[in-house]
Amino acid sequence: MSDLEFAMQLSLAEEQSRKDAEDAFPPLSPAAGSKGKGRMW
Repeated sequence: MSDLEFAMQLSLAEEQSRKDAEDAFPPLSPAAGSKGKGRMW
């Protein structure tokens, strides 16, 4: 596995764990209904 492939896998895993954490602990924010999925701004 190349460094690039490793970095891609790592970022994908981080993204997935971030989504899992959002599902488990929805952020206490004004946009309560959306859970922040796909909304970066």
